[in-house]
Amino acid sequence: MVNQQFELEKEAKQISRYLIGKECTGELAQRYVEAHQKLKIELLSAEEFLWEKALKSRFWMACVDSGLAFIRPKSQIRRKIFVMLALLEASVDYCDEFLSEKKSRFFMVVYLTRQGIMALFFAVVGVVFIKIYGDAKAI
Repeated sequence: MVNQQFELEKEAKQISRYLIGKECTGELAQRYVEAHQKLKIELLSAEEFLWEKALKSRFWMACVDSGLAFIRPKSQIRRKIFVMLALLEASVDYCDEFLSEKKSRFFMVVYLTRQGIMALFFAVVGVVFIKIYGDAKAI
């Protein structure tokens, strides 16, 4: 039980790094553990390999998350990410990360174009990765 709690706290910090670029506080990680246990989020055996890979870096987390958005949008992996997203967004410490700042139209066009290209890249890599490795691990 203690080991599972430690792993979930570590998981919360890694998801936080993926979502906002920095680790969440220990208090917020503890809230993630509590939410995770209350919601009874259990990975399917096919998802375990993908989750292990996603936890290795922000790059792989983005690929797995983006790929699953197309292939299995209601996966337990995405559920874990959404739980952490909700906690971060509702937290006083991190709500500023989700509020927009006033920028010029030119900046916004460049920014949105860049984000769109990156999202497409992560989705393509993620779908290919999941189709090759994730589905193979399910067998």
